[in-house]
Amino acid sequence: MTKASDNAPLLPSQQQPQQEEKERSVLFLRFVAFSVAFSLAEAAVVACLSVATSVLDTYGSLSVGVLYATFAIGTLFAGSLVRASGHNALRPLLVGSIAGMGLFNLACWGIAIQAGGTFDDGRIPVSSTQGLILLGVAIISGLADGLIWPAVGAYITMSAQKLSVERSQQEEEAAAATVNYGSSENTADSSKMKKASYSIIDSYLPRDFHVLAGTLTAWFNVIFLSSLVLIHVYTYYAFRVQTYDGMLQAYTQIFVMTLVGIIIMFVAM
Repeated sequence: MTKASDNAPLLPSQQQPQQEEKERSVLFLRFVAFSVAFSLAEAAVVACLSVATSVLDTYGSLSVGVLYATFAIGTLFAGSLVRASGHNALRPLLVGSIAGMGLFNLACWGIAIQAGGTFDDGRIPVSSTQGLILLGVAIISGLADGLIWPAVGAYITMSAQKLSVERSQQEEEAAAATVNYGSSENTADSSKMKKASYSIIDSYLPRDFHVLAGTLTAWFNVIFLSSLVLIHVYTYYAFRVQTYDGMLQAYTQIFVMTLVGIIIMFVAM
């Protein structure tokens, strides 16, 4: 004998539980992809900065100092610029900023290519013209780096908002369906389906917006700090060989890391 509940129309939460979970999963995976790409590009820049003082002679030390000074100045105005640009401009803002940071890697790579050799102690010779260009690039890269971190914070907040809104819409649809259909059996089925659709993604993404934002920040920090550890291990071994070919190969690999990170970040956002 067929139950009346078997012929009842499906609730919205029963019709699209997998689709809703998929949408949230895609948003989360895009955030993770952004975090990995950003960390790759930023870590490559950090690697270039960490060896510039010892490899690029006096101009390397000066350029690193200038970059950090302009970075401090850039952070003073970055928050206002990010706020004025709005969420719609975050993508070009972030990609442009990390590309500006990558200019320092490009300049170091160009100097290594033009050097044609190294001193006996492994340092790469830098001409006065090259040094002045490197200092100019350091100013641009420092200002770009000052803009990056407020923009990253805005992106994390925006991602948390999107995920929490998606969750709220799911719950509102389920509640509305329960009111409309009113069946106790359908209500129970709705709760089961809703719980099933949340079970996987909610192990990573909590309900509360503030907790969700903190969770995304934690994910970003873990990915970023892990990339820094790996890049420092890499630079230790890559630049330990004080030959010109070894230096050039290491700078080339660092520049490629930066480029790959920028491309992936652009696609992920």
